[in-house]
Amino acid sequence: MPFAVIMAGGKGERLWPLSRKHRPKQFMRLWGRSLLAHTVERVLPVVGAENIYIVTQREYATPILEELSFLSPENLLLEPMGKNTAPCVGFAALFLSHAFSPHEVMIVLPADHVILNTERFQRALELAIEVAASGNWLVTFGIVPDYPHPGYGYIRCGNLFREDTRGRVYHGAGFTEKPDRRKAEEYLRLGGYLWNSGMFVWTASAILAAIEQWAPEIAVGLREIEKALGTSEEAEVLERVFEAFPSISIDYAVMEKAPNVLVVSGGFGWSDVGSWESFRNILPKDAFGNAALGECVTLESKGCILWTKKPVVLFGVEDMVLVEEEDVIFLMSREKDQKVRSLLQYLKERGKEKYL
Repeated sequence: MPFAVIMAGGKGERLWPLSRKHRPKQFMRLWGRSLLAHTVERVLPVVGAENIYIVTQREYATPILEELSFLSPENLLLEPMGKNTAPCVGFAALFLSHAFSPHEVMIVLPADHVILNTERFQRALELAIEVAASGNWLVTFGIVPDYPHPGYGYIRCGNLFREDTRGRVYHGAGFTEKPDRRKAEEYLRLGGYLWNSGMFVWTASAILAAIEQWAPEIAVGLREIEKALGTSEEAEVLERVFEAFPSISIDYAVMEKAPNVLVVSGGFGWSDVGSWESFRNILPKDAFGNAALGECVTLESKGCILWTKKPVVLFGVEDMVLVEEEDVIFLMSREKDQKVRSLLQYLKERGKEKYL
């Protein structure tokens, strides 16, 4: 049976102020449960509870175990600090290879994505697992785009590798990271381009070999960690090696360079909920495109995104984001959606870190 590695250490800064330092996006509650709990529930029938491992930092260990009461503390892989997804994935692959076998298939999922069609996702996941187990493949999921999103990475599909009732698998023929809107529109017009979902399936040995070849600076640290696993020096070595790791995504470090990438084409209602614009796409909207999670009355208003605890009345307002939190109310034009991180930097410079 495969293993699921769920990455739950991210900050989700572009969804501020809903996502904060003390409560990052993976703990955000949607439809009654956290995004983390939804992620675990989706993969649970495929791998079983004992084969779910969550990579996170120590500060989030207690809330994760409270949220997922069935999970053993031994199923938490604690990073000393967050260094993006390449060190995270390498650390998890090293652990599974050491504790079980380098030939184990590992599913790598972010903890904070939304998938609306669970059954279709699970079928695509089963296909990806079979493909990953059949050879030295690095399998990722590409999402069929329905609009030109400039905030997503794109994968170009090469030749068809395999097809059955669960989906199509293509050779990966190139990655583009967050193109401008004109280029994204061109990709939709051309066809053959998929959104890069950031979800992966491979064997532990396949990804470790790829890191060894394409990210040697991470491979050196992983070898040092491997020697210390299970010894009294493990904690000290982890701290020191993670401090030295570059902060780099697995896409930049490996996927954009490796020739053995396969892409499962997915159409299962995916969103990374990585921004307010992405969040809007998963919410029900009224006839004028207003998306509200909370009571809302609108007149002559359109295209607004609202997350509030109090009822809201809109009159003559367009393309606005309004978010109500316990300690702050956030108001933004939708056109600034991809620039929220610059706002957070501004707040930090102004000494307003208490709002972060």
